[in-house]
Amino acid sequence: MDAELTLDVPGGAINATLRTPRQLSQHPALLINLGGSAQAALNEQPYRIAADIFLAAGHHVVSFDLPCHGRRGSEYGGGLSGMAKAIAAGVDVFGNIQDTGRVLIRRCIDRAGSAPMRFWFMAHPAVGWRPSMWRPPTGACWLSPPRFR
Repeated sequence: MDAELTLDVPGGAINATLRTPRQLSQHPALLINLGGSAQAALNEQPYRIAADIFLAAGHHVVSFDLPCHGRRGSEYGGGLSGMAKAIAAGVDVFGNIQDTGRVLIRRCIDRAGSAPMRFWFMAHPAVGWRPSMWRPPTGACWLSPPRFR
């Protein structure tokens, strides 16, 4: 089941898609899965592999469109080439992703209430994302993405 979360971030509102499992684990976790667009990260191979595994194990999965992807179209164009053009024009694309991630985590913590929540992060290599670009909250873990050829 999907729910849309509206995230108020600098520069405007961004939608994130939260997918909940059919049966919740006794100790649920939240996977933040980044794969260009939320649509791709949750529904398209190979981006959705980690999401499918987490959902089958009873965990939540959430994703949002990265800049220049999905519903976040841009004057610079779409996809990685749009992101590259935005960066060349001085747009802080990765700062935007960090801000969105921080707001998303706060929103998910608020939504969970007092229930403990473990966070996991996954970004597909094609996104050009590296764990060193963003420090997740204490106790959060990065998944190593599979290598596709």
